[in-house]
Amino acid sequence: MALRRSHLVLIVIVFAATTLVLLSQMETINNPTSGGLMQGGSVGLQIENDELRQLVASAAKQLDATKAENDHLRESLQTLKGSLSRADRHRDSVADPGVLMDSQPRPWDFIFRKPVAPHQHRLGIIVPFRNVSEELKHFVPHMHTFLNAQGVDFEIFVVNQTDNWRFNRGQLINVGFLMAERSCDYIAMHDVDLLPLNPNLSYTYPRHTMHLASPKIHPLYHYPKFIGGVFIIKNEDFRLVNGLSNKFWGWGREDDDFYVRMQNWDITIERPEDYFNLTTGYDDTFMHLHDRDERPRDYMKVGQQRSVGKINDNETGVISAEQEVVRVTRRTIGDHYAYTSIEVNLTCNTTFTPWCKWYKECAEWYYRPTPEHRICVPCARRCWKGFVLYGTCNQTATTQCLKVGRDISPEEAEKWPPGMVDPS
Repeated sequence: MALRRSHLVLIVIVFAATTLVLLSQMETINNPTSGGLMQGGSVGLQIENDELRQLVASAAKQLDATKAENDHLRESLQTLKGSLSRADRHRDSVADPGVLMDSQPRPWDFIFRKPVAPHQHRLGIIVPFRNVSEELKHFVPHMHTFLNAQGVDFEIFVVNQTDNWRFNRGQLINVGFLMAERSCDYIAMHDVDLLPLNPNLSYTYPRHTMHLASPKIHPLYHYPKFIGGVFIIKNEDFRLVNGLSNKFWGWGREDDDFYVRMQNWDITIERPEDYFNLTTGYDDTFMHLHDRDERPRDYMKVGQQRSVGKINDNETGVISAEQEVVRVTRRTIGDHYAYTSIEVNLTCNTTFTPWCKWYKECAEWYYRPTPEHRICVPCARRCWKGFVLYGTCNQTATTQCLKVGRDISPEEAEKWPPGMVDPS
């Protein structure tokens, strides 16, 4: 189209120049006077012709530049068509669940769905994950049913950490975002063990950002600055704050750091109870599937991890996430509930964050439930009134909270600290 317009402009200029020359010559022939006037008209005509030649030469240069630009655009278009063709072949190759896409794929190489159409929105649900297939079997079908009822166009991205480092939720979400932004224009950072129950919890495109699992309705966490569980954010805002920090290994603190990033950029965080008609609370807004005994959290802090973790991270984020994507597959649960599985090996700078390594021994007030457990679990440190803290905490044993008069006699209870004790 640009080439045709340039041709049209050149034709108009040449036609105008030719017309002016002919008119000038006709005027000179039709109105002859003295020789001096004829000579002056000839000089004026020569000057006018020179100006027109310059104008035509300038237009020709502009046309040459436009041709070069169009050639470059054609090359770019051919490259883009080739990339889309390869993406289509990859997409077709994973039509069946479990088929491997590539031996060493990269998140930005694959497009499972077409880009978002104008005036339409698509949600990318990013699930940081590690060997919790039982919870995933509940999560994927539930989210399909819940979001289809709301008419939300969505894609589920399960980012599975397959390396030998400790769990890193923030970095996994960053990896998932790099994949999701290819076909989605907003994301939900979603815990796999948290299922929405109230149909008024809207997953639609937000005005600002929406912390859907707010402190007033989350089953467990109720402190004001909590923004974990389920958090919906536009792609441009996620890019603006540089995603989540990559330095938090183990459980916790990455969402608190993310809250500070949002505050630093003056991004509004909305809560569902302020906009939706919610009549539910802690117990019936979400279903929490997590079993602490079967899958304990990795709360233990190693070395300087606790003190360094209190310092907000202004360096790492989505633009500095380092990982090896092992494979990307299209899978289904049952016959209809599809999701994209991203298996990834994260990288760790052991000089910068040495606590990414698994620890050999448990810290004080932590123990291993079994020798096979990698994770050290917190011992009981605080009991309600009417209970006593009983036993000792070491590498393989834990303290317990026993009910006086039921689990332990009053005489035995006198030997142990009373309720609400805190040994720290």
